[in-house]
Amino acid sequence: MKTKLEEASVKGVSEELGPVYRAIFEASHDVIVLADESTGIIDVNPRAAQVTGYTLAELRRMNMLRDVVVPEDAERLRQMLAEVRQGQNRRYEVRWKTKDGLIVEFDVITVPLVLPGGRGMSTFCSLRDIGQRKAAERELRDSEKRLQQILATLPVGVSVLDARGDVVLTNAMSKRIWGGEVIASGAERWARSTGLWHESGKRLAESELASVRALREGRTTLNQLIDIETFDGRPTTIQNSAAPIRDEDGNIVGAVVVNEDVTERVGAENELRHALEAVRATSEKLQLLSRRLVELQENERRDIARELHDRVGQALTAMRIDMDMIRKRLDERDDPLIRARNDDSLELLESMFQAVENVMHELRPPMLDEFGLIAPLQWFVRKFTDRTGIDVEMRAEEGWRGRPDTEVALFRIAQEALTNVARHAAARHAVVEFREQGPAVVLTIEDDGTGFDEKAERVQNGYGITAMRERAEAVGGTLEVRSEMGRGTRITAKMPAA
Repeated sequence: MKTKLEEASVKGVSEELGPVYRAIFEASHDVIVLADESTGIIDVNPRAAQVTGYTLAELRRMNMLRDVVVPEDAERLRQMLAEVRQGQNRRYEVRWKTKDGLIVEFDVITVPLVLPGGRGMSTFCSLRDIGQRKAAERELRDSEKRLQQILATLPVGVSVLDARGDVVLTNAMSKRIWGGEVIASGAERWARSTGLWHESGKRLAESELASVRALREGRTTLNQLIDIETFDGRPTTIQNSAAPIRDEDGNIVGAVVVNEDVTERVGAENELRHALEAVRATSEKLQLLSRRLVELQENERRDIARELHDRVGQALTAMRIDMDMIRKRLDERDDPLIRARNDDSLELLESMFQAVENVMHELRPPMLDEFGLIAPLQWFVRKFTDRTGIDVEMRAEEGWRGRPDTEVALFRIAQEALTNVARHAAARHAVVEFREQGPAVVLTIEDDGTGFDEKAERVQNGYGITAMRERAEAVGGTLEVRSEMGRGTRITAKMPAA
């Protein structure tokens, strides 16, 4: 003769709790279990049979602790259920064994429940399969670990910031450059910044920092030459670049910052300038040294761009493939938070990929070697307009090819001149013109900005102009600068065409 509790187990207690409860019980995508005080299973829903491979009849004859829970989790579950029977609601994770011997991971919500008909206290357990979420989290951690390993081998410091400027990811080279742990808090890091413009020795305002410009203005800033004192007291010169990271709606959600320790190179440049002053009468030797400096700088840019492409680019591509695979494995029944986080991660990854690609291309446009001067110059002008909002008109006839060092020199002169327009000129419009003129080619950059006093500018910020002039002279050309206060600036580079 069966007891009331045994009879209830055969037909399912959920039928006695009302039609609404029964409908929810039957249709739920989560496993629902009603257990008695000894953790024997009184009733389960069809989802339990789908997940475990047992029939409903088999499950109703089982004991949770003895028959289905992984032994390592049994004692912890016993304590949880004891607390539930004392009237507490509990949430925890537990692992079940399927009929095939597989392990299913569940997120469990457990509450006490009084059985109908005065049959005493039972335990209501709602179990959500979190196996895919756990696998996705593990794959995401593995992808982040691979990215960290790649970043650890880069010859430049790389940091990823969130929208507040806080560091969320950095590599060992960043710590080496700064002589200690990078300050994670953006507000604290900016407040403690003591960077000086290398050319003028003036302290950078917070608004001039590359990371601040990226986060607040959405601007990509390249190669700020800054003197710093590291955390361990070393005077160091760095080249600082930053680019914004945007989501699919164009909102700025972070930034990528690249720092390069150029102390030795800048020291070499200073020594070179002193040497040039001493041997100015020897024009041939001056051109040889200048050309070598430009060549070294271009090799550095090319190497860094290649490192970013080969290492960071490949790592980001691998992460994107991993995230796409994760998204394909998730369906509408899975945790919407995990789907949303996966989609957000894909969007941020794509934006970071674009930001790194922009830095890489502006360091050394690959099309410069492949197509000559005009195509990369047109590309840079378009990017400059998008980044700064300054309207730049490009006038040039395509098809001209010159010596590689001449093409590089012309491109860098245009790049430096437009950078100065954005930094100092307060211009609304500029014109970049390239034309052939007999045996020579002429590049002109003209803006409608504030202009400057040429003599005073040479004293205070002359190295930018000096660098452009040295580039021109290194390939047998000349550079002319004309500017008046309130009437803009015109820079003309003239070089042999052949």
